[in-house]
Amino acid sequence: MTMPQADRVGCYARSIESGWIGKIVACDGELYRMHGVDVWWFQILGGHVTDYVDETDTQWFAHDDLRFLKVVTP
Repeated sequence: MTMPQADRVGCYARSIESGWIGKIVACDGELYRMHGVDVWWFQILGGHVTDYVDETDTQWFAHDDLRFLKVVTP
């Protein structure tokens, strides 16, 4: 099992199991604490993925349960 890395805070990742997308906001012990991205609104309204981070949608994931995403800024 790979331990969470503090340098991943601020990165975006997708859950391998559910497809849920979120922004890593902290390392809590053996898990990453993440805030979800409202992908539905992002797809409809456009803009940038950072505009749709929902701080009330919090989930925790192990490092090995995530695929890290590269966010391209315009």
